[in-house]
Amino acid sequence: MRASVSAHAAPVKTALIGVGGFGSSHRECLAIMQKEGLCEWIAAADPVLGPDPELLATLKGDGVRCYEDYVHMLDSEPDLQAVVIATPIPLHFSMLQNCMKRGVKILLEKPPVPLLGQLDMLVEDKESARVAVGFQQICSREVRELKRRISAGDLGEIREIRVAACWGRDDKYYERAPWAGRLMLGARPVFDGPATNALAHLIHNIMHLASAELNGFAVPSTIRGELYRARRIESYDLVSLCGTFANGATFSANLTHATREYMPFQIEIIGTEGIARIAEDGRSLHVAGEAVTEWGEAEPNPSLALYRNFLGFCSGKLSRPATLLSDTRGYLLATNGALVSSGQIRDIPDNQIEVTGNAPVHVKGLREAVREAFSNGRLLSELGIPWAATTPAVDCSRMPPLDLASYSPASR
Repeated sequence: MRASVSAHAAPVKTALIGVGGFGSSHRECLAIMQKEGLCEWIAAADPVLGPDPELLATLKGDGVRCYEDYVHMLDSEPDLQAVVIATPIPLHFSMLQNCMKRGVKILLEKPPVPLLGQLDMLVEDKESARVAVGFQQICSREVRELKRRISAGDLGEIREIRVAACWGRDDKYYERAPWAGRLMLGARPVFDGPATNALAHLIHNIMHLASAELNGFAVPSTIRGELYRARRIESYDLVSLCGTFANGATFSANLTHATREYMPFQIEIIGTEGIARIAEDGRSLHVAGEAVTEWGEAEPNPSLALYRNFLGFCSGKLSRPATLLSDTRGYLLATNGALVSSGQIRDIPDNQIEVTGNAPVHVKGLREAVREAFSNGRLLSELGIPWAATTPAVDCSRMPPLDLASYSPASR
Protein backbone atom coordinates (compact mmCIF):
# COMPACT_ATOMS: atom_id res chain seq x y z
CA MET A 1 0.00 0.00 0.00
CA ARG A 2 2.81 2.42 0.84
CA ALA A 3 4.49 1.67 -2.48
CA SER A 4 1.36 2.76 -4.35
CA VAL A 5 1.33 6.02 -2.41
CA SER A 6 4.88 6.85 -3.51
CA ALA A 7 4.04 5.86 -7.09
CA HIS A 8 1.25 8.43 -7.31
CA ALA A 9 2.73 11.32 -5.32
CA ALA A 10 6.10 12.99 -5.65
CA PRO A 11 8.20 12.80 -2.48
CA VAL A 12 7.79 15.87 -0.28
CA LYS A 13 11.00 17.94 -0.19
CA THR A 14 11.66 18.18 3.52
CA ALA A 15 14.16 19.85 5.87
CA LEU A 16 14.91 19.18 9.54
CA ILE A 17 15.76 21.91 12.05
CA GLY A 18 17.44 20.33 15.06
CA VAL A 19 19.44 17.15 14.49
CA GLY A 20 20.93 16.65 17.96
CA GLY A 21 19.19 15.40 21.11
CA PHE A 22 15.65 14.28 20.34
CA GLY A 23 16.32 15.34 16.74
CA SER A 24 18.03 11.98 16.30
CA SER A 25 14.59 10.34 16.46
CA HIS A 26 13.41 12.63 13.69
CA ARG A 27 16.47 11.75 11.62
CA GLU A 28 15.53 8.09 11.87
CA CYS A 29 11.93 8.79 10.87
CA LEU A 30 12.96 10.91 7.90
CA ALA A 31 15.36 8.23 6.69
CA ILE A 32 12.54 5.66 6.77
CA MET A 33 10.09 8.02 5.05
CA GLN A 34 12.66 8.63 2.33
CA LYS A 35 13.10 4.87 1.79
CA GLU A 36 9.33 4.57 1.47
CA GLY A 37 9.33 7.31 -1.17
CA LEU A 38 7.17 9.67 0.89
CA CYS A 39 9.74 12.40 1.34
CA GLU A 40 13.02 13.65 -0.03
CA TRP A 41 15.15 14.79 2.89
CA ILE A 42 17.13 17.57 1.30
CA ALA A 43 18.45 19.78 4.14
CA ALA A 44 19.19 20.02 7.85
CA ALA A 45 20.15 22.86 10.18
CA ASP A 46 21.67 22.86 13.66
CA PRO A 47 24.55 24.75 15.30
CA VAL A 48 25.96 21.37 16.46
CA LEU A 49 26.88 20.53 12.87
CA GLY A 50 29.91 22.80 13.20
CA PRO A 51 31.53 21.11 16.20
CA ASP A 52 30.36 17.61 15.18
CA PRO A 53 32.23 16.71 11.97
CA GLU A 54 31.23 13.05 12.21
CA LEU A 55 27.50 13.83 12.15
CA LEU A 56 28.07 16.42 9.44
CA ALA A 57 29.87 13.86 7.29
CA THR A 58 27.12 11.27 7.87
CA LEU A 59 24.36 13.65 6.78
CA LYS A 60 26.28 14.89 3.76
CA GLY A 61 27.01 11.30 2.83
CA ASP A 62 23.25 10.72 2.79
CA GLY A 63 22.79 13.64 0.39
CA VAL A 64 21.48 16.09 3.01
CA ARG A 65 22.66 19.68 2.59
CA CYS A 66 23.77 20.99 5.98
CA TYR A 67 23.59 24.39 7.63
CA GLU A 68 24.42 25.69 11.08
CA ASP A 69 21.85 28.51 10.80
CA TYR A 70 18.25 27.54 10.06
CA VAL A 71 17.40 30.96 8.58
CA HIS A 72 20.28 30.53 6.13
CA MET A 73 18.84 27.12 5.24
CA LEU A 74 15.38 28.56 4.63
CA ASP A 75 16.87 31.29 2.44
CA SER A 76 19.00 28.82 0.49
CA GLU A 77 16.39 26.12 -0.20
CA PRO A 78 13.63 27.66 -2.36
CA ASP A 79 12.20 24.24 -3.28
CA LEU A 80 11.37 23.27 0.29
CA GLN A 81 7.81 22.01 0.80
CA ALA A 82 8.00 20.93 4.44
CA VAL A 83 10.05 21.75 7.52
CA VAL A 84 10.30 19.75 10.74
CA ILE A 85 11.16 21.75 13.87
CA ALA A 86 12.75 19.41 16.42
CA THR A 87 14.44 21.97 18.65
CA PRO A 88 14.25 22.77 22.39
CA ILE A 89 10.98 24.19 23.76
CA PRO A 90 12.20 27.80 24.23
CA LEU A 91 13.02 28.06 20.51
CA HIS A 92 9.66 26.89 19.14
CA PHE A 93 7.85 30.24 19.13
CA SER A 94 10.39 32.29 17.19
CA MET A 95 11.35 29.48 14.83
CA LEU A 96 7.73 28.75 14.01
CA GLN A 97 7.10 32.42 13.24
CA ASN A 98 10.03 32.43 10.82
CA CYS A 99 9.02 29.19 9.12
CA MET A 100 5.38 30.25 8.77
CA LYS A 101 6.51 33.14 6.56
CA ARG A 102 7.96 30.70 4.01
CA GLY A 103 4.71 29.12 2.84
CA VAL A 104 5.82 25.58 3.76
CA LYS A 105 4.02 22.89 5.74
CA ILE A 106 5.51 22.52 9.22
CA LEU A 107 5.74 19.68 11.72
CA LEU A 108 6.46 21.19 15.15
CA GLU A 109 7.72 18.91 17.91
CA LYS A 110 5.50 18.83 20.99
CA PRO A 111 4.84 20.71 23.17
CA PRO A 112 4.01 23.47 20.66
CA VAL A 113 4.79 26.52 22.82
CA PRO A 114 4.84 27.00 26.60
CA LEU A 115 2.26 29.79 26.87
CA LEU A 116 -1.37 30.16 25.82
CA GLY A 117 -0.65 33.77 24.83
CA GLN A 118 2.00 32.58 22.38
CA LEU A 119 -0.44 30.11 20.83
CA ASP A 120 -3.15 32.76 20.47
CA MET A 121 -0.69 35.04 18.70
CA LEU A 122 0.38 32.29 16.30
CA VAL A 123 -3.10 31.06 15.35
CA GLU A 124 -4.15 34.59 14.39
CA ASP A 125 -1.93 34.09 11.34
CA LYS A 126 -3.69 32.18 8.56
CA GLU A 127 -0.41 30.35 7.89
CA SER A 128 -0.95 28.47 11.15
CA ALA A 129 -3.30 26.19 9.20
CA ARG A 130 -0.13 24.73 7.64
CA VAL A 131 1.29 23.72 11.05
CA ALA A 132 1.01 20.21 12.48
CA VAL A 133 2.11 19.47 16.05
CA GLY A 134 4.02 16.28 16.83
CA PHE A 135 1.84 14.70 19.51
CA GLN A 136 2.63 11.27 18.12
CA GLN A 137 0.63 9.29 20.67
CA ILE A 138 -2.73 10.14 19.09
CA CYS A 139 -1.44 8.44 15.94
CA SER A 140 -0.93 5.17 17.82
CA ARG A 141 -3.07 2.22 16.88
CA GLU A 142 -4.65 2.07 20.34
CA VAL A 143 -5.64 5.73 20.56
CA ARG A 144 -6.97 5.74 16.98
CA GLU A 145 -9.11 2.68 17.67
CA LEU A 146 -10.40 4.10 20.94
CA LYS A 147 -11.22 7.41 19.28
CA ARG A 148 -13.09 5.55 16.51
CA ARG A 149 -15.20 3.74 19.12
CA ILE A 150 -15.89 6.94 21.03
CA SER A 151 -16.99 8.68 17.83
CA ALA A 152 -19.20 5.71 16.97
CA GLY A 153 -20.90 6.03 20.37
CA ASP A 154 -19.70 2.67 21.69
CA LEU A 155 -19.04 4.13 25.14
CA GLY A 156 -22.08 6.39 25.16
CA GLU A 157 -21.44 9.91 26.44
CA ILE A 158 -17.98 10.39 27.92
CA ARG A 159 -18.33 11.37 31.58
CA GLU A 160 -14.77 11.15 32.89
CA ILE A 161 -11.18 10.75 31.68
CA ARG A 162 -8.27 9.89 33.97
CA VAL A 163 -4.55 9.69 33.16
CA ALA A 164 -1.53 8.89 35.32
CA ALA A 165 2.15 8.00 35.04
CA CYS A 166 5.33 7.82 37.09
CA TRP A 167 8.30 8.26 34.77
CA GLY A 168 11.33 8.80 37.01
CA ARG A 169 14.10 11.03 35.65
CA ASP A 170 17.67 11.00 36.97
CA ASP A 171 20.42 13.63 37.16
CA LYS A 172 21.47 13.10 33.55
CA TYR A 173 18.00 14.02 32.35
CA TYR A 174 18.23 17.40 34.04
CA GLU A 175 21.86 17.92 33.04
CA ARG A 176 21.32 17.20 29.33
CA ALA A 177 20.39 20.77 28.38
CA PRO A 178 20.50 24.23 29.98
CA TRP A 179 16.70 24.55 29.72
CA ALA A 180 15.90 21.24 31.44
CA GLY A 181 13.87 21.75 34.62
CA ARG A 182 13.54 25.47 33.96
CA LEU A 183 10.61 27.87 33.81
CA MET A 184 12.57 30.44 31.82
CA LEU A 185 15.82 30.44 29.86
CA GLY A 186 16.82 34.07 29.95
CA ALA A 187 13.80 35.89 28.52
CA ARG A 188 12.42 32.78 26.77
CA PRO A 189 9.57 30.79 28.39
CA VAL A 190 10.27 27.08 28.89
CA PHE A 191 7.87 25.59 31.51
CA ASP A 192 9.61 22.22 31.46
CA GLY A 193 8.00 19.39 33.43
CA PRO A 194 6.08 16.12 33.08
CA ALA A 195 2.77 17.58 31.78
CA THR A 196 4.56 20.14 29.61
CA ASN A 197 7.21 17.92 28.04
CA ALA A 198 7.76 14.17 28.44
CA LEU A 199 4.16 13.31 29.32
CA ALA A 200 2.48 16.18 27.49
CA HIS A 201 0.81 13.75 25.11
CA LEU A 202 -1.38 12.48 27.97
CA ILE A 203 -2.93 15.93 28.48
CA HIS A 204 -3.34 16.22 24.71
CA ASN A 205 -4.99 12.77 24.63
CA ILE A 206 -7.54 13.93 27.20
CA MET A 207 -8.62 16.78 24.93
CA HIS A 208 -8.75 14.51 21.88
CA LEU A 209 -10.70 11.68 23.52
CA ALA A 210 -13.15 14.06 25.21
CA SER A 211 -14.53 15.14 21.83
CA ALA A 212 -17.03 12.91 20.04
CA GLU A 213 -15.91 14.26 16.65
CA LEU A 214 -13.42 11.96 14.94
CA ASN A 215 -10.89 14.75 14.37
CA GLY A 216 -12.10 16.93 17.22
CA PHE A 217 -10.50 18.26 20.38
CA ALA A 218 -12.34 19.47 23.46
CA VAL A 219 -11.50 22.62 25.41
CA PRO A 220 -11.79 22.69 29.23
CA SER A 221 -14.07 25.10 31.06
CA THR A 222 -12.34 24.98 34.45
CA ILE A 223 -8.98 23.79 35.77
CA ARG A 224 -7.62 23.02 39.22
CA GLY A 225 -3.94 22.31 39.56
CA GLU A 226 -1.28 21.46 42.11
CA LEU A 227 2.37 21.77 41.07
CA TYR A 228 5.19 20.48 43.25
CA ARG A 229 8.95 20.04 43.09
CA ALA A 230 10.94 17.30 44.81
CA ARG A 231 14.16 17.99 42.94
CA ARG A 232 15.38 21.51 43.68
CA ILE A 233 14.86 22.78 40.16
CA GLU A 234 13.21 25.96 38.97
CA SER A 235 10.15 24.27 37.49
CA TYR A 236 8.05 21.32 38.73
CA ASP A 237 8.42 17.53 38.62
CA LEU A 238 4.98 16.55 39.96
CA VAL A 239 1.58 17.75 38.79
CA SER A 240 -1.92 16.85 39.94
CA LEU A 241 -4.69 18.52 37.96
CA CYS A 242 -8.36 18.15 37.22
CA GLY A 243 -10.95 20.00 35.19
CA THR A 244 -14.37 20.09 33.62
CA PHE A 245 -15.75 20.46 30.11
CA ALA A 246 -18.81 22.44 29.08
CA ASN A 247 -20.93 19.27 28.87
CA GLY A 248 -20.19 18.42 32.51
CA ALA A 249 -17.59 15.73 31.82
CA THR A 250 -14.54 15.76 34.08
CA PHE A 251 -10.89 14.78 33.78
CA SER A 252 -7.85 14.33 35.99
CA ALA A 253 -4.11 13.83 35.53
CA ASN A 254 -1.42 12.82 38.02
CA LEU A 255 2.05 12.80 36.48
CA THR A 256 5.52 12.80 37.95
CA HIS A 257 9.27 12.39 37.39
CA ALA A 258 9.92 12.28 41.15
CA THR A 259 9.89 8.55 41.83
CA ARG A 260 12.35 5.75 41.19
CA GLU A 261 9.38 3.35 41.03
CA TYR A 262 8.20 3.25 37.44
CA MET A 263 4.50 3.22 36.57
CA PRO A 264 3.62 3.10 32.86
CA PHE A 265 1.12 5.65 31.68
CA GLN A 266 -2.56 4.76 31.83
CA ILE A 267 -5.64 6.35 30.32
CA GLU A 268 -9.16 5.49 31.51
CA ILE A 269 -12.33 6.63 29.73
CA ILE A 270 -15.61 6.29 31.60
CA GLY A 271 -18.74 6.57 29.46
CA THR A 272 -22.42 6.08 30.12
CA GLU A 273 -22.28 2.80 28.17
CA GLY A 274 -18.89 1.42 29.19
CA ILE A 275 -15.29 1.89 30.28
CA ALA A 276 -12.11 1.73 28.20
CA ARG A 277 -8.48 1.76 29.26
CA ILE A 278 -5.17 2.21 27.50
CA ALA A 279 -2.29 0.91 29.63
CA GLU A 280 1.37 -0.16 29.59
CA ASP A 281 2.58 3.10 28.01
CA GLY A 282 0.03 2.77 25.22
CA ARG A 283 0.70 -0.85 24.32
CA SER A 284 -2.69 -2.26 25.34
CA LEU A 285 -6.33 -1.31 24.90
CA HIS A 286 -9.26 -2.79 26.82
CA VAL A 287 -12.89 -1.89 26.16
CA ALA A 288 -15.59 -3.13 28.54
CA GLY A 289 -13.00 -5.40 30.17
CA GLU A 290 -11.96 -7.18 26.96
CA ALA A 291 -8.63 -6.78 25.19
CA VAL A 292 -8.84 -5.33 21.69
CA THR A 293 -6.39 -7.33 19.58
CA GLU A 294 -7.91 -7.72 16.10
CA TRP A 295 -6.17 -4.87 14.33
CA GLY A 296 -5.79 -6.21 10.82
CA GLU A 297 -2.40 -4.52 10.51
CA ALA A 298 1.12 -4.73 11.88
CA GLU A 299 1.76 -2.80 15.09
CA PRO A 300 2.83 0.69 14.00
CA ASN A 301 5.42 2.96 15.53
CA PRO A 302 3.43 6.09 16.60
CA SER A 303 6.26 8.36 15.44
CA LEU A 304 6.27 6.79 11.99
CA ALA A 305 2.47 6.94 11.89
CA LEU A 306 2.74 10.65 12.74
CA TYR A 307 5.19 11.20 9.88
CA ARG A 308 3.03 9.34 7.36
CA ASN A 309 0.08 11.45 8.47
CA PHE A 310 2.05 14.70 8.15
CA LEU A 311 3.47 13.84 4.74
CA GLY A 312 -0.01 12.84 3.57
CA PHE A 313 -1.12 16.32 4.63
CA CYS A 314 1.83 17.86 2.76
CA SER A 315 1.08 15.96 -0.45
CA GLY A 316 -2.63 16.84 -0.37
CA LYS A 317 -3.81 13.29 0.29
CA LEU A 318 -5.13 14.35 3.69
CA SER A 319 -7.13 17.53 4.27
CA ARG A 320 -5.65 18.02 7.74
CA PRO A 321 -2.94 16.53 9.95
CA ALA A 322 -3.64 14.60 13.15
CA THR A 323 -3.10 17.75 15.23
CA LEU A 324 -3.31 21.28 13.89
CA LEU A 325 -1.69 24.06 15.88
CA SER A 326 -5.15 25.39 16.76
CA ASP A 327 -6.08 21.94 18.17
CA THR A 328 -3.65 22.42 21.05
CA ARG A 329 -5.64 25.18 22.77
CA GLY A 330 -7.23 22.75 25.23
CA TYR A 331 -3.81 21.34 26.11
CA LEU A 332 -2.41 24.83 26.81
CA LEU A 333 -5.47 25.89 28.79
CA ALA A 334 -4.95 22.84 30.99
CA THR A 335 -1.21 23.28 31.56
CA ASN A 336 -1.27 27.07 31.96
CA GLY A 337 -4.42 26.86 34.09
CA ALA A 338 -2.80 24.29 36.38
CA LEU A 339 -0.02 26.73 37.27
CA VAL A 340 -2.40 29.67 37.66
CA SER A 341 -4.57 27.56 39.96
CA SER A 342 -1.59 26.27 41.93
CA GLY A 343 -0.44 29.82 42.57
CA GLN A 344 3.11 28.61 43.10
CA ILE A 345 5.28 25.52 42.71
CA ARG A 346 5.49 24.04 46.19
CA ASP A 347 8.63 22.35 47.54
CA ILE A 348 7.99 18.88 48.89
CA PRO A 349 9.55 18.68 52.38
CA ASP A 350 13.06 17.20 52.56
CA ASN A 351 11.93 14.54 55.05
CA GLN A 352 9.63 13.09 52.35
CA ILE A 353 12.44 12.76 49.77
CA GLU A 354 15.07 10.07 49.24
CA VAL A 355 18.17 10.71 47.13
CA THR A 356 20.34 7.75 46.13
CA GLY A 357 23.30 8.36 43.82
CA ASN A 358 22.22 9.21 40.29
CA ALA A 359 18.80 7.55 40.68
CA PRO A 360 15.69 9.69 40.29
CA VAL A 361 14.82 11.82 43.31
CA HIS A 362 12.17 9.75 45.10
CA VAL A 363 9.15 10.96 47.08
CA LYS A 364 8.10 8.40 49.66
CA GLY A 365 4.81 6.72 48.82
CA LEU A 366 4.29 8.80 45.69
CA ARG A 367 3.68 5.96 43.25
CA GLU A 368 0.99 4.54 45.53
CA ALA A 369 -0.57 8.00 45.85
CA VAL A 370 -0.58 8.47 42.07
CA ARG A 371 -2.15 5.05 41.64
CA GLU A 372 -4.85 5.89 44.18
CA ALA A 373 -5.52 9.30 42.63
CA PHE A 374 -5.90 7.62 39.24
CA SER A 375 -8.27 4.98 40.58
CA ASN A 376 -10.75 7.54 41.85
CA GLY A 377 -10.06 10.62 39.70
CA ARG A 378 -8.90 12.78 42.58
CA LEU A 379 -6.17 15.32 43.26
CA LEU A 380 -3.28 14.57 45.61
CA SER A 381 -4.58 17.14 48.11
CA GLU A 382 -7.82 15.13 48.33
CA LEU A 383 -5.95 12.04 49.55
CA GLY A 384 -4.94 13.50 52.89
CA ILE A 385 -1.25 13.85 51.95
CA PRO A 386 0.17 16.30 54.54
CA TRP A 387 2.41 18.25 52.13
CA ALA A 388 -0.27 18.59 49.41
CA ALA A 389 -2.18 21.89 49.23
CA THR A 390 -5.77 22.52 48.15
CA THR A 391 -6.10 25.01 45.28
CA PRO A 392 -8.98 26.95 43.69
CA ALA A 393 -10.56 26.31 40.29
CA VAL A 394 -9.71 28.65 37.42
CA ASP A 395 -12.29 29.74 34.84
CA CYS A 396 -10.63 29.02 31.48
CA SER A 397 -12.68 31.73 29.74
CA ARG A 398 -10.98 34.29 31.99
CA MET A 399 -7.47 32.87 32.01
CA PRO A 400 -4.99 35.61 32.94
CA PRO A 401 -1.71 35.91 31.00
CA LEU A 402 0.93 33.65 32.50
CA ASP A 403 4.20 35.27 33.60
CA LEU A 404 6.49 32.31 34.24
CA ALA A 405 9.24 34.46 35.73
CA SER A 406 6.97 35.35 38.66
CA TYR A 407 6.80 31.65 39.65
CA SER A 408 10.58 31.20 39.82
CA PRO A 409 12.08 30.55 43.29
CA ALA A 410 14.37 33.52 42.63
CA SER A 411 11.33 35.83 42.40
CA ARG A 412 10.26 35.14 45.99
